[in-house]
Amino acid sequence: MHLMRIGPVGSEKPVARLTDETYVDLSETIHDFDETFFSSGGLRTLPAIIAAQVASAPRRGSRENASAHLLRAHTRFFA
Repeated sequence: MHLMRIGPVGSEKPVARLTDETYVDLSETIHDFDETFFSSGGLRTLPAIIAAQVASAPRRGSRENASAHLLRAHTRFFA
C-alpha cells in the first residue's frame, strides 16, 4: 500500500494505492496526509477505512496527476 495524493493539480485527494491502477479514495474520512494525520495516529485507522472501501475502489485514470503524499517535501518521518 502506498499513500499518495491524486487528482487535478491543486485539488488532489488523499488515496491509498493498492495496485498500479487501483486506489481507495480516503478524502471522506481523511483531510490530507499532513502533520496532524501522522501525529494523531492516522496510520492506525487506515486498515479499517480501506477494508470498508476496497470493494468499490476505483481505477486511476491515465490522465490524472499523482503526487507525493506529504504536503511539505522537507518533512521527514523516521521509524
